[in-house]
Amino acid sequence: MKMSGIVLVCAASASIAVSVFASAAFAVEKAENAEKMVADICAKIEELKGLKFKKIVPIGVKSRDELREFLVKSFEEELPDKKAADLERSYKKLGLIPQDCNLKKTVLDMLTSQIGGFYDPMTKELYVIKPGEKGETDSMMKQVEMMLKLAGTSLKEVIAAHELTHALQDQHYDLLKLQMPISGNDDRVNALKCLMEGDAVDVQNEFLFAKMPKQTSKMLKALSKAQGESGMSIPQPGLENVPEFLKVSLVYPYIAGPKMIEIVKKKGGAELLAALFKNPPLSTEQVIHIEKLLETADEPTAIAFEKIEN
Repeated sequence: MKMSGIVLVCAASASIAVSVFASAAFAVEKAENAEKMVADICAKIEELKGLKFKKIVPIGVKSRDELREFLVKSFEEELPDKKAADLERSYKKLGLIPQDCNLKKTVLDMLTSQIGGFYDPMTKELYVIKPGEKGETDSMMKQVEMMLKLAGTSLKEVIAAHELTHALQDQHYDLLKLQMPISGNDDRVNALKCLMEGDAVDVQNEFLFAKMPKQTSKMLKALSKAQGESGMSIPQPGLENVPEFLKVSLVYPYIAGPKMIEIVKKKGGAELLAALFKNPPLSTEQVIHIEKLLETADEPTAIAFEKIEN
């Protein structure tokens, strides 16, 4: 299921929920402190990626209401009411969502609550989301912030590393140009998102590990690998009542993507990864079995279905 292919939603590790709380600290950061933080993070990303930023990435701030307005407009183009109704009916027939689920509203609510920041290739701007008036925090996020502080970093820095990686991707590979030709092929869009998000998660994790003592980073790398192999994720506040199918669809690129990137880097390092952005995977099958892109060129077979009434 293609969910806003233009918008690159940030996620820390394999759970997108963590990104919700990154925006609070960003929003109150003094301008000069924020500029220095971004400059330092960009320098580290350049070191990790072996690529230079071609221009400064503007950072904007949106309220959660403004975020929802932005998502609604995106949905008008990518998930119009007719398509949403058809998908909803199909998912209910297959038992993927409950009969009383309003698909479009559920997805909008889910993304509005979970997104803490995103890079928009249309405006070339990185946006962070201000917390609500009542604040947005819980005990788990406080623990995450505390652990990151002990590691010498913060959640806002980790999220910024993720989103700035998307900006770097865009400056070198033109993300809109990559997405436009495949906008009608949902599986191919998901495969491309796995490449984009896998790369960004890999950079954010390397950024985090570089801040830690060697023994701690070694332990967390092993934990991260085990998490990816098992498909598990940390609890996701605000998603308790969301159908499992939609949650899996949301986090899939952040789980499958990093696993693919790890294999690609082992096979050919940064050079092969850069080549992958010029020749992206054509299907999620190639994401899972990357050798079907790199070695055998096993292209997916297009299947045309006749229109079925009711």
